[in-house]
Amino acid sequence: MLTSIRTIRRRALLATAALAALALFAASCELVGEGDLHISNDLSGLGADNTILRAYEADTGEPVPPAGYLSLFVRGDDFGTPPSYGMDGYLFLVATDDACPESEGAPESFELADVDIHGIVTVIDGSVNQFVFVPDNSATKKDQWALIAPVELDGFPDEHLAYRCGTVTWS
Repeated sequence: MLTSIRTIRRRALLATAALAALALFAASCELVGEGDLHISNDLSGLGADNTILRAYEADTGEPVPPAGYLSLFVRGDDFGTPPSYGMDGYLFLVATDDACPESEGAPESFELADVDIHGIVTVIDGSVNQFVFVPDNSATKKDQWALIAPVELDGFPDEHLAYRCGTVTWS
């Protein structure tokens, strides 16, 4: 029993420290882009549709993110398949000029030729919560962003499943 209380306290302390670091980071940066990445064509309401993407640039004199770079923050839950949504793995964080795919009877997906890969996001127990540094240029500031599978879909050559997709507004 004592070990579990120590473990809970340790996790709470780590979570508090992580939130404090995030608050300090966000206080020293300027929000330059934000958007919601939605579950593709899923009206079931089973999974949380709460994935966000925020883009920050450093204020004058701040070291993070480095000059000429943006820091992208991606957070969301319920990645994987219902009802457990317990996915563990990686997804590509991509930008594209194409609209988010919506289809009936076929998976929503992108070909790698149609996207720019800006990072790899780790999914742990169905959740993402990660920062990625990317160059601050026109390829980064596209309107459509998505989290896609790094492997091709079985039976759909060159297609990569889009787990989330949405519009990012840039200031």
